[in-house]
Amino acid sequence: MVVANLSGFRVEDYMFEFEYEFNEREAVKWMAANWNMVFLFITIYAALIFGGQHMMKDRKGSDLRKPLVLWSLGLSLFSLTGVSRTGWYLVNILITSGFRKSVCDQGFYNEPDRKST
Repeated sequence: MVVANLSGFRVEDYMFEFEYEFNEREAVKWMAANWNMVFLFITIYAALIFGGQHMMKDRKGSDLRKPLVLWSLGLSLFSLTGVSRTGWYLVNILITSGFRKSVCDQGFYNEPDRKST
């Protein structure tokens, strides 16, 4: 069994400059003011999906093997980047505070401006 010593782990050591400049309070205000936009986006998405299916019904299929391979490669690189940015933080929380805190922590809602500069 591998045991990691993350007692000296600091999230701030792994943050980019734009993460320090992100204003959580403004983001929460924007999301609260624009939550209904999701219905517009769902409608547009559904129209594109069903309209596209209707338009392509009588057309011959395309060979999309290479574009789909590139799409899958891009998604895997995006996922790998996400894991590399968030994995250490999750492991640190699991080791130091346990599973419950990793799922149920509401610190963002209670103290959204906790970043040190």
